Amino acid sequence: MKRAALAAVATAGAVLGLAAPAAAAPAQNTQPEIAWVNDNVFLSADGSSATVLGKYRCSGGQPGTHLWVSVKQGPGIDAEHTTSNYASAWYDTNYYFGQDPAGMTLDCDGRWHVSRITVKPVFGTLDAGSAYIQWCVYDSLGGDAAQNQFSTVKINHGSHGS
Repeated sequence: MKRAALAAVATAGAVLGLAAPAAAAPAQNTQPEIAWVNDNVFLSADGSSATVLGKYRCSGGQPGTHLWVSVKQGPGIDAEHTTSNYASAWYDTNYYFGQDPAGMTLDCDGRWHVSRITVKPVFGTLDAGSAYIQWCVYDSLGGDAAQNQFSTVKINHGSHGS
């Protein structure tokens, strides 16, 4: 009797285990997505870099992926004029190309990632105030996602803007 009861419990557990959803499994082969980009850009005290926090997900592995983050600021930057032609200061992630021919690559494993990205000056120096942020994810499968927004630059006197 005990053996039959144990067998029934073991069988029920196995069936339930097989039927349980794989909640932790990442989504595969999804188009890149950006969940959010933080409303604040944190500028280092010496102005040599700034950080932007965002949450993204993509698929296809790491080779062939790219993240481009840009922060532009100036009196000519507005909703109609967002190119660097209108900026008095522009920071981005393209300095990575000097370190690696692939530029800034991503973990595109189908999972959500929250990343603090460092941008460095292309020209000018950011100041406290309004800025235009562009956050663009490119996966190795040919997909892309972008989020563009106006945010606030804050001078960072701490290690990561917290």
